[in-house]
Amino acid sequence: MPRRGELSDDLRSRIVDLHRAGQGYRSISKSLDVHLSTVKQIVYKWRKFGCTKNRPRSGRPSNILRWLQYARLQFPVFMDEADDLHKRVIKRKDDLGREALAAAVRRLLYMCEPYLKKVEAIRMTLRPQKTPQAVSTYTTLLAFSQQLCDRLEKLVLTYANYNLLCLDEAEPNSVSHFCIGQRHCGPLRLTAFRYCQPAPYLARVDTGLYKRIRWNVKRDTETEYYLLCYEEILNVYVDTDGGRHGTSHCNMKKMWFIGRWVQAEPHTNTEDIYNWVNFEVPQAKYHRLLFLGSKEPSSYSATDYLEQLLLSQQPTG
Repeated sequence: MPRRGELSDDLRSRIVDLHRAGQGYRSISKSLDVHLSTVKQIVYKWRKFGCTKNRPRSGRPSNILRWLQYARLQFPVFMDEADDLHKRVIKRKDDLGREALAAAVRRLLYMCEPYLKKVEAIRMTLRPQKTPQAVSTYTTLLAFSQQLCDRLEKLVLTYANYNLLCLDEAEPNSVSHFCIGQRHCGPLRLTAFRYCQPAPYLARVDTGLYKRIRWNVKRDTETEYYLLCYEEILNVYVDTDGGRHGTSHCNMKKMWFIGRWVQAEPHTNTEDIYNWVNFEVPQAKYHRLLFLGSKEPSSYSATDYLEQLLLSQQPTG
């Protein structure tokens, strides 16, 4: 059973000695009976600060400052864990077994969710501040979120390519998307989910729309759903090549929108459970609210656009 509580200085030194001797994180964790994430944190602290002891602090730091310190230490732990799981499947190190490897990825996604939510919340706290330190911290936390989400997406797609995870949203055990953050906007709470690959707007129905991000927007006691989607349209253009008569070309071009999920069947107010049983996949219309052009926005830019849109619709006075 892994140890809990504060580690002794001697045990911290032994972890570093084993790491310097070339022993891996998992091996150190197993031989010293110390949790894997704790081993990684101690090694990271030794690499960055040259020591393994907790650094002395003057006074009691604020809650935000304490959490920033935790965020900086935890970020490389999650990144290393994702890299380790990626290498295990690429190098066929499947000593854990297929089901155990898939479970490890799901567990990592579950562990990263509260971290990503908190990073987003702290970022929103720092956003109005214009001091150099606040701007620098804001930028750092944004980089943490982007890099970790990109790494998790790559990990899930790799495991899906090896048929260890399912990306079909209609399947009960699907890992088609994961949480990338949560923020509060006045009376609204936005929780964002990123699809590992573009998914059809409606499962098993071809609407020509593909979703990339879903936002669950909690408003009082109700939850609304908004999505970042794209639609492929035929783009026709003429290449004159310096001559009088041009040559027509065509290709498919993606157009990006933010819209709202408007459920049609079964009706959200229905109390007849058979209506839900008969509709294995709910049917809904896509109410376009904002056109974003042909370039895919980042997850965080798209969330900013949605936030501005929702706040502009809030009643004033």
